[in-house]
Amino acid sequence: MNPAELQFAVPLWLLLLPLALLPLWQRFGARPAEGAGARLRHPDAAGLGTAARVRGRAPVAWLRAAALALAVVALAQPRTPGAFIPEPGEGRDLVLVVDVSGSMLVRDYRADGRPVSRIEVLQGVVTRFVRAREGDRFALVALAEEAGTVVPLTRDRDLVVRQLARLRAGVLGDDTAIGDGIALAVEQFAGGERRPAVILFSDGESNAGILHPAEALALARAAAVPLYTVEITGGAALETADDEPGLADMAATTGGRYFHAASTRDLEGVLEAIDRLEAPAAPTLSGERLWRSWYPLPLGGAAGFLGIAGLLALRRGP
Repeated sequence: MNPAELQFAVPLWLLLLPLALLPLWQRFGARPAEGAGARLRHPDAAGLGTAARVRGRAPVAWLRAAALALAVVALAQPRTPGAFIPEPGEGRDLVLVVDVSGSMLVRDYRADGRPVSRIEVLQGVVTRFVRAREGDRFALVALAEEAGTVVPLTRDRDLVVRQLARLRAGVLGDDTAIGDGIALAVEQFAGGERRPAVILFSDGESNAGILHPAEALALARAAAVPLYTVEITGGAALETADDEPGLADMAATTGGRYFHAASTRDLEGVLEAIDRLEAPAAPTLSGERLWRSWYPLPLGGAAGFLGIAGLLALRRGP
């Protein structure tokens, strides 16, 4: 402990320090009651007896005074400052756009030695990604022949994980309205102050919906929202028509990145890369700091002095 840094959390208690003089005043300042020592007939003998009693009680008085002083100091809560408390960096706003068209039921991935569908692999890997991103807000958009918001932006990652697990491929048809899905994702960021990003998981090109992908990409560029596109095909990358922007074109147009996940391990690596690209802001130091409390020391000293004073009083009498 550096005495120069010592502070008191409740310094008003120190106003009671003069009370520590009370035991000394009782022993040395208070006048004896009239008639005290009347049974001592010789004046000199009476004086000697009184002096002996005072000397015998003096250590007890000093010990009690010290105990009271230390107790008051303990009540004032002495402490020394420690490090400033770091505040976690601001998280990101991430919208997951998941293709649930019929082709996502194709079983061209493997997990634990068995073939699994594209949607199963996606749900498992993305769930781990969401759980690991503390401090972020997530939204979930599903798309097939049409697109819909499953979960709006929320800090409740458990809710996002539960709804992600409930997605069923093929229920909404076999076509893919990528333009509508991107537009819905961009709408999630209206009025937001955090850094946004959209992660699109799909195994095909856009062939349905109200908005053409180029129109949706214009909305994303205007809102400064990067689009990370992840192609979910357990094999060769998809070839798109010349007049349609492919997943790689969509990412490049918005300042994002395109990834092809040909295996479960590839998909895990893709999300690790996105995790690094969209890392939360660095922690900052808040105005609050940690404090180390020292009140147990004076409190223990007070208890010790009172104990010694009690033992001396028992040996020498009141």
